[in-house]
Amino acid sequence: GAPVAPRPLLDHLSDGGCLLVPEGDREQQRLKIYESRDGRTQCRAGEPVSFVPLIGQHGWPADG
Repeated sequence: GAPVAPRPLLDHLSDGGCLLVPEGDREQQRLKIYESRDGRTQCRAGEPVSFVPLIGQHGWPADG
């Protein structure tokens, strides 16, 4: 999971594409569904989930 969807992944989304990302804090996230249509990206919220944290530049700091 990540605090927010990584911008490079959203920028890479092609028209008609879909990206599922668990967003939130380290304990609980909500599955977000991003869809690209006609040059616009829309987001809708899915179910609460819990994922392993994404560590690095587009996620959480490695030090905790």
